[in-house]
Amino acid sequence: MIPYNPKSDGDNTQRKGNTMSEKKYELTKDVLTTASGSKVYRIRAVRTFTNGKNTIEAGTYGGYVESEKNLSHDGGAWVYGVARAYENAVVEGNAALRGLVAAKGNAVIGGDIIVSGTGDIDGNISITGNRPIHLNGEILAGEGTLTLNKKHY
Repeated sequence: MIPYNPKSDGDNTQRKGNTMSEKKYELTKDVLTTASGSKVYRIRAVRTFTNGKNTIEAGTYGGYVESEKNLSHDGGAWVYGVARAYENAVVEGNAALRGLVAAKGNAVIGGDIIVSGTGDIDGNISITGNRPIHLNGEILAGEGTLTLNKKHY
């Protein structure tokens, strides 16, 4: 099967600096249009990897991204279900978006952060750490860095 990827060069590697890393997902033909008019494509894992305590098996469908710039092929970062990452937002490291969460603008979600629930992450905001965040209709927006770490006793 040739992966559908409207914004890719068609090979199964991603160039990062002078190194190449194997792609972990592909964009499918399942597309949604966001309220702002961005087209986002459902992702499907093309290799098995881990996201925290979860194993993402090859063939598993995930959430939606506008292009491969929104979800790193490195690390275990993943967008689940109907969560979305688009515009210039990036999900990287071992971070995860779940539920009805949308990362957009220039948001960067990294580290081991898990963002779930219902809400938006927008603007020039960077969220990192190892603590889960549950949104209940909130919008995290603006500029700055939010680092959330679990306390270890």
